[in-house]
Amino acid sequence: MIFKKAGATQIEAEIRSQRLAILDDQIQPGEFILPDFERYSLVNLANTVLERFGLPTNHPPLPKELLPAKHEVQKVVLLLIDALGYCQLVRFLDREPDSLFCRLTAHGRFMPLTSIFPSTTTASLATLHTGLTPQEHGILGYRLFLKEFGMIANMIRLSPLREPASDRLFTMGLKPKKFLGCATLHDRLRQVGVRSYVSLKQIYVRSGLSRLLSPKAATAMPFANSSDMSVLLRKILERPNERAFLFVYWDALDEIAHRYGPESEEWETELRSLAYTLEQACLGDLEAPFLKHTLFFIAADHGQLRVVPKHEVMRLTRLPKLKQSLLIPPTGEYRATYLYAKAGRLTELESGLREGFGDRLVVLRSREALEAGLFGRGSIHRETLDRIGDLIAIPRGTQALYWPHDSYSLIGRHGGLTDEEMLVPLIAF
Repeated sequence: MIFKKAGATQIEAEIRSQRLAILDDQIQPGEFILPDFERYSLVNLANTVLERFGLPTNHPPLPKELLPAKHEVQKVVLLLIDALGYCQLVRFLDREPDSLFCRLTAHGRFMPLTSIFPSTTTASLATLHTGLTPQEHGILGYRLFLKEFGMIANMIRLSPLREPASDRLFTMGLKPKKFLGCATLHDRLRQVGVRSYVSLKQIYVRSGLSRLLSPKAATAMPFANSSDMSVLLRKILERPNERAFLFVYWDALDEIAHRYGPESEEWETELRSLAYTLEQACLGDLEAPFLKHTLFFIAADHGQLRVVPKHEVMRLTRLPKLKQSLLIPPTGEYRATYLYAKAGRLTELESGLREGFGDRLVVLRSREALEAGLFGRGSIHRETLDRIGDLIAIPRGTQALYWPHDSYSLIGRHGGLTDEEMLVPLIAF
């Protein structure tokens, strides 16, 4: 029997019941999972951190009745396991009943949340570090056309797309607060005397995205592997009389799922290894004194799914007329693509996508998708509309829309709206 709690099943049903009118005539009921910005999403999780430290929220926090009833919380931890999808974790728990993650779900609360759209790391991390929806913070994918810099940028390295060096946008004048247009959680927490720690692998500490989302208001706590990550986490939690928010980011599962596929033998081995290390170095005793006044979240930014092999992918370059309608190369993700039409050729581009690829993908007008709420709630970042193009193409099933930005070598991908990509777990204790 698949491992699920009754409450989790109810929440999943509520999530799956959501509809977006502009999608109704293109998809089957239940085919896509939409971001649940009002109740059960990464947006609500981030705002729960603000709420727990007495700060006004940007959006509703998670419903209190779903969380552990802890009093006098001094520390909040968010351990983000990149690409640990809810669907994949549920199946893993069914196969691994002795795993630490099973113990944690029994000890605390376990439920699905939704990622945001697009279901990708850059957009999700921006949401978790700001408490804002993608339309508000403007980080809307892995590859983005940045009109203000006149280029397509890699949003992890914050450099021109084919530029091997990182951080080039900073040398070109990018200012984090101006670029984001908002304060981060860390900025706001510091104002009320709460210390922020951001713990991630050493190689990411000074990456472009980290510099953008984790400014001087947060203390960087780099690690080499899961072993010292777990020890470092426990040592911070053991510090007495300190109000703190700890954001811990673990990337290895995502890298392995990209390379070997989600739920591959390699994927399962990595998840077992992470669980073992956490149990041995930090979470072996769930009644430990340092956990008494700690609210601990384990979540993910998105899931993953195995996409079609290279010879089956939808290739934009094989449709010359469609290619000629493009103003610039497509941006976004292969599972959520932004397309820019030349002047007067939007209808031609839209019909070309539908005729060329049929029902293998869903095509939306970008402005209509934005107005319908696909990218969130709240005010719209001044650059958002320019960054999502004229059309959004969302492949169905395991399809991908390919443009030769790279070699298309990854087995696992994400960015789209399937349940494997959009549903993420929340373990709270």
